[in-house]
Amino acid sequence: ANGQAQSVAWLIRHGANPREGNSRAIVSAVSANSGTVLDVLLRNGASLQDAEKTHFKDGALAHAVLNRKPEAAKALLLNGCDPYRS
Repeated sequence: ANGQAQSVAWLIRHGANPREGNSRAIVSAVSANSGTVLDVLLRNGASLQDAEKTHFKDGALAHAVLNRKPEAAKALLLNGCDPYRS
């Protein structure tokens, strides 16, 4: 996963915009339990709200927890995801 995070960071440094059409990237990172990729995306401006509107009916954090994705859940919490949001 660290290699994936480095690749994502490289893409961002070379012009990829994490704020543009990022829902798929966030969904993929949560599904793959890749906390490091989520961290890179969210720290560089990707919108968790956009992904939640289109892909996670109960929220990204609930999805991560219910599907046993602890690294994704940790990254979401460390990047400000509200565990009490309904």
